[in-house]
Amino acid sequence: MSNSAREHSARPISISIRSAASAPAALLATVERRVQNALRRFGAHIRAVRVHLADANGPRGGVDKECTIAIRLAVSPRLLLIEDVDRAFLAAVDRAADRAGHAVARAVHATHHRAGWTFRHARG
Repeated sequence: MSNSAREHSARPISISIRSAASAPAALLATVERRVQNALRRFGAHIRAVRVHLADANGPRGGVDKECTIAIRLAVSPRLLLIEDVDRAFLAAVDRAADRAGHAVARAVHATHHRAGWTFRHARG
């Protein structure tokens, strides 16, 4: 991959984060960094990313910290929607971000496959 192609695909992605829970700025910065890291390699294929955090039970606690990641791809009208729930926001975000990366990879691969692109894997 040429340097210009690598830079293009690794460009920062605009991520909008909303929190229904009172989330500290440090948490929101960490969420943005983790989602950015999971999706960075697909920057050229992503139009928009929205992350929504919610605390379903409020102060009562429990497995109720919800993370929803919505991804609008540049090459498809599809909206990818990934949801996860955990006792802690960061655990839910980590799993959702990881799953989002895999979902985007599958969607990009499927789009390229339908367009007639071929993929070759380097042998090492």
